[in-house]
Amino acid sequence: MDYIARAKKLTKVERERVLSRMEGKLPKQLHKDKITVEKAIALQLEIEDGQLTEWREKMAAMRAKDLAKKLKEKAKADAKLAKSSKDESTAKTPALKKAATKTPVKSK
Repeated sequence: MDYIARAKKLTKVERERVLSRMEGKLPKQLHKDKITVEKAIALQLEIEDGQLTEWREKMAAMRAKDLAKKLKEKAKADAKLAKSSKDESTAKTPALKKAATKTPVKSK
């Protein structure tokens, strides 16, 4: 991107906002007249674009990690539910068969 062209297109208010966000050596260089205002704004815009790209990558990685964790938890819950359903069905069957095969006790 041509950051100098972008810097020239900014309104006065937008330029002031960008200048207020500058950190490090940029404000010092601008104050000592080593660089022009347009160049300082262009450098700040480039820095911010790099930071934004880095932030987006980190957020995408965090979302992917969170999604993988949720899928893993869901798989565990599904497996546990399937196991408990299987255990219940096998546990009920012998009890029913046992109850059906018992002979009544004769009272005296």
